Order: sequence, then structure tokens, then C-alpha cells
Amino acid sequence: MTPSPHQTDLSPERAVAAISRWLAVESPTDSAEGVNRMMDLVAGEAADLGLTAERVPGRDGFGDNLILRAGPRNGEPGLLVLSHLDTVHPIGTLANDLPVRVEGDRLYGPGVYDMKGGAWLALQAFAAAAHGGLARRPLTFLFSSDEETGSVSTRGLIEDLGRTSAAVLVRPRTSIS
Repeated sequence: MTPSPHQTDLSPERAVAAISRWLAVESPTDSAEGVNRMMDLVAGEAADLGLTAERVPGRDGFGDNLILRAGPRNGEPGLLVLSHLDTVHPIGTLANDLPVRVEGDRLYGPGVYDMKGGAWLALQAFAAAAHGGLARRPLTFLFSSDEETGSVSTRGLIEDLGRTSAAVLVRPRTSIS
């Protein structure tokens, strides 16, 4: 399945609209229901991009996890991209403290910086690599559900995927000054 031209449009307007949809889904780590709504949204977008998704049920009260796979199945160690869709913002943040909005050239909303904005962009890059035919190794993308707690329920899954990978890409924690 090849994505439509609209799905490969990375214009700032499309990016802001798409990321805003992600921000509008409240997904605090302690809300498995909220995190699963995010996983549903991403799984749907992945399907629209021509990617298949494997849903891994959450454990210990956490939400589900999502694994996308692409690239050649040549038995070589692959490339793993890690991201998360849980946030530290409690349910109600959108209505009370941090509504999704654009002010000037900035987009605001729960999780825009850590990590939904970057995760959406990484998904677009992953889809482009998957469909561009240039990947020489298998590609895997894990969206986890509990990073904000230190990945207490997904650590084993992350380690298992990491062991079969040549490289793991994850955005390190940074601060904005």
C-alpha cells in the first residue's frame, strides 16, 4: 500500500494540524484508556501511511504499546526507533491549563515537546524510509506507554527489541532554557 500524496505532505500547516490532533488526546501514563486512544490514533495513521502495526497489550495497569515494522526481512540486525505516547499531564490539562493552540510560530499543548511532536515527525520519517526502498536493514518503531514512569512495564520489551537491533534511536532528555 502506497501512501497518498496528502499523507506524504510535510508542510508546516499539515504538520501543525496533525500534531495538534495528537496533542488533543490526553494520555497521562496512569490512564491506560487515554494512552490506548493515542495508540489507536497512531495505528490508524500508520495504516494510512501503508504501515502495519502490532499491538502489544499493556501490563500492570498501563496502556498498550505499538510496534511498526518495515524494510527488508534479510535477517540482519535492524534499526530501532523508540518513542512514547504517555505524558505527565493529567486528564483535564487541555481544558484547564494548557489548551492546544498556536501563538505566532509556536505550537502549545500537553506533550508537544516531550514527545508527541517529535514522535509524529519520526513517524513521517519512518514511513518515508519504509516506502523509499533505501532501507538495507529491517526497521522497527516502538511507541511505548509508560516512559514517564521509567518504562517500568515495557523495559523487557525495549530490551528484547534492542538486543536484535544494530542501533537504537531515542531522543535523550533535554531541558529548554
